[in-house]
Amino acid sequence: MAAPGLRPGLERDGEATPARRLAYRLTRPGRLVRMALAIGSLFVIGVSWGLILAPVTLGARPVAGPTPLGAAAHGPNPALSLVIPPPRPAASDTASMLAALSPPSGEGAARPRKPAGPTEEHWTLSAVPGAGMAASSGWPDGAGLPPWRRYAVAPPSARGRAMVAVVLDDLGLDRPHTARAVALPGPLTLSFMSYAPDVRGQAAAARARGHELLVHVPMEPVDHHQHPGPKALYVDLNPVELVGRLNWALNQFDGFVGLNNHMGSRFTASPQAMAAIMPEIARRGLLYLDSRTAMRSVAGAVAAAHGVPQVGRDVFLDDVDTRSAVRGQLAQLEAVARRQGHAIAIGHPRAATLAELEPWLARLERNGLVLVPLTAIVRARRGPTTEMTAMAGN
Repeated sequence: MAAPGLRPGLERDGEATPARRLAYRLTRPGRLVRMALAIGSLFVIGVSWGLILAPVTLGARPVAGPTPLGAAAHGPNPALSLVIPPPRPAASDTASMLAALSPPSGEGAARPRKPAGPTEEHWTLSAVPGAGMAASSGWPDGAGLPPWRRYAVAPPSARGRAMVAVVLDDLGLDRPHTARAVALPGPLTLSFMSYAPDVRGQAAAARARGHELLVHVPMEPVDHHQHPGPKALYVDLNPVELVGRLNWALNQFDGFVGLNNHMGSRFTASPQAMAAIMPEIARRGLLYLDSRTAMRSVAGAVAAAHGVPQVGRDVFLDDVDTRSAVRGQLAQLEAVARRQGHAIAIGHPRAATLAELEPWLARLERNGLVLVPLTAIVRARRGPTTEMTAMAGN
């Protein structure tokens, strides 16, 4: 007779030991199913309690420091902004903005060939956008003022005179012409190529001479035969890659107030592309100068929608690279400044441009105008109400 609960014949050959009986009872199919269900239930209950208690235990820790450019300017979490661009301005607003823009600069016009910069494969790209930013503040070094205000050069007193800002960009590649530009009387606004060799040292020398600094960020032109340079921003890159490349450019040197686009006639005309990078510019507390290389540029409208201080170029000095053409554009700059109270010119470190700029700067005061850094015109165009609000927020 087999022991109760065991299959017949189990006791043969001495198999029905106490240990064997226990093993058989534990491994019966019905008991296995019930044990599995019990263990699974305990696991689900434990996970559920963990999810309930985790927010209470961890809590949300606010980030210390000032809110960049006010709460609206700081915007959403930068990581989320990469995926979900902020609302674009209404069609009527964009249309009115585009109507006010001046004609395109002729980005595709023939220009002297720039000295070759380092090849793109020489650079490394941080995998984490914004890595290295201070945790105590939204600004790169954790200080109380945004960089566009902290690194601004103090302007001379206008005393009722019209203001002109002269921006020279493409700096750093042609070292002799860059040195000539830095030696000019200021305050000029000098925009250095992000990928120029020893750009940190060159920019520091310019700042020591009393000039204001920008980063010249390469962006995609309409003409695909033109190469804007290493780590350029292209409209078909995903938002994470775009912000990574932007951060690479902005990490090459310091002491600058903002950035402007190198080329970029296609990129600055794309609302989606500009919306991908503008939250990071706002987070860093920088201003944006639209070089206006395209009539359809939306850079200013997108910057304004993110609370980024922004202005646009009024006059290009040297689309035609001759002294007589530059002289004519300087006269145009004076006329625009007198008409609207201030004007912004963009030029380049070329022989004709530098030769005309030096005597023009010397007689500027006699002509009833005052040379100011770019930030002075940014403040003027923002108006006193916006400036007071910004100062209260910082």
